[in-house]
Amino acid sequence: MTRTYNRGTPTRGSALAPTWKLKFKKRHAQKHPASATTDAQDPPVKRRRLSHADPLESCSARATSGRRGKLTHAEVLKREKRVAKLELDYQERSEELKRRYVSLTEREKEVATALDRVAKRDAQSTLSQLQELFTCPLCYEVLTVPYSLNPSLCGHTFCGICILKWFFSRLHEPCGGWHESVDCPICRQLLVITPDRTPRLEFTCPFVPNRVAATACETLVERLTVNACAASSARIKLELSEGPLKSRLKRDCEERSHDRLVDDGGSEDSVQGLEAWTEGGSMRTEWLRKQAEGKQEMNELISKWTTLKSPDFIRIKRRLGV
Repeated sequence: MTRTYNRGTPTRGSALAPTWKLKFKKRHAQKHPASATTDAQDPPVKRRRLSHADPLESCSARATSGRRGKLTHAEVLKREKRVAKLELDYQERSEELKRRYVSLTEREKEVATALDRVAKRDAQSTLSQLQELFTCPLCYEVLTVPYSLNPSLCGHTFCGICILKWFFSRLHEPCGGWHESVDCPICRQLLVITPDRTPRLEFTCPFVPNRVAATACETLVERLTVNACAASSARIKLELSEGPLKSRLKRDCEERSHDRLVDDGGSEDSVQGLEAWTEGGSMRTEWLRKQAEGKQEMNELISKWTTLKSPDFIRIKRRLGV
């Protein structure tokens, strides 16, 4: 098979091609028209030759641009004025921030003082309710584990441990019985006689738990403790934020607020006595001790009332210390 070549006149940029190559390209274009059209439509890509001298030229251009010339005296003065103006602006902003900080601190102190005053008033109101409505007639303190006597006749309420001590103080220790009538310490109403024989009936027990008064006392005492602790913590934070030294004006304001608090309904002793009801305070500690002791003694007495004998009564009397 002989190969024929296109003997046309060669043009610039072209070369002599065999006839079989031309036929192959024509067949390929007929079979794949999409690739042929895309190849014909795509413009030629121009690629830039990279040389090692380009980075050096860019660095030298930057260096020559940075050394255009020295600053003149007028430009230096202009820059100094601009720097001085910026410095004054920053100083003014700094002073403004300091004034805002001082004003926010004063507002925080005012809010802390107001919260302290509200907590003190609430605590004082709670303490007044406890003292007026829930005071034991025997110990003149807040009721702990309240029990009532003869609900059908008198119904007076006392602390559990107080009424136990009063009841067993009438016990005749040599024989372990009650030879004289036992009456209510308030209205002198006679209690149910305690029989000597066992088993006794349950209704012969003269003590009945007053659960309504117990719930009210526990709720008010917890509220009093929370408010007293809040008032104490607010006062401590205020003192720490102000520092050891106070101005005369601040002391005068505190004295006026204290006088206003006293005039609103509480004496100075009662205001100072609120600290005794905080966590770990003397009044709260004593109240919790009496509550635990009263619950233990009353539960043991009522649970064993039907089977208790004279030696048991004598042992209880000695344990109570009456």
